[in-house]
Order: sequence, then C-alpha cells, then structure tokens
Amino acid sequence: MGEGIWRILGIILSLIKAEGSTLLIDEIDTGLHYSTLEDLWRIIFEVAEKLDVQVFATTHSSDCWRAFAQAMAEDQDASLQRIEGEIAVAYPPDVLKSADELDLEVR
Repeated sequence: MGEGIWRILGIILSLIKAEGSTLLIDEIDTGLHYSTLEDLWRIIFEVAEKLDVQVFATTHSSDCWRAFAQAMAEDQDASLQRIEGEIAVAYPPDVLKSADELDLEVR
C-alpha cells in the first residue's frame, strides 16, 4: 500500500476516535492524489454524520476544494469557508459549484 492509503486510513480512524466530538485536520490533502479527494470527502461526510463528528479541515489546494464542492452537492450540512483576518467568509453550495465551473479561485 502507498502513503495515500495510510493517510486515508489515518483520517478514518481519527473520525472514529472523535465520535461525538470535533476533529481538526490540517492540510487534509497532503500525500493524496487529486483523483482520490472527492471520494475522501464523501467518506468523511458519511462517517462524520453517522458518528456525530464535526470536522474542520484546512487546505491550500484548489483540487481539494473542488473535490469538496463536488461531494458537497450531496451533503448540505457541509460548508467551505475562507478566513480573512477574524472573519469567516462562507461559500454556499451554488456559489462553489459556479466557482468550480468557471475556474474561479476561492482560497
């Protein structure tokens, strides 16, 4: 198995350990191929909902937020937010979808 599989396994195990709590993941896409990110987000959404885990994840990757936007279309309990100083700017699903289709930057 490659490092990406170990990274995904670590995220899933962290979700399980965080049951009923909060999980913080810094640079969630580190070590993962862009083609795995949409499935990873779907897994995170499903497991987090089942185990009542609130997930906060950071990224600098446009591939990662685009995968999030694709997966988020099915799960309205998720949101992408950009931090500007002390203010969080939330992107609703329709805005993320448009940004993805128009190749706009949201980071």
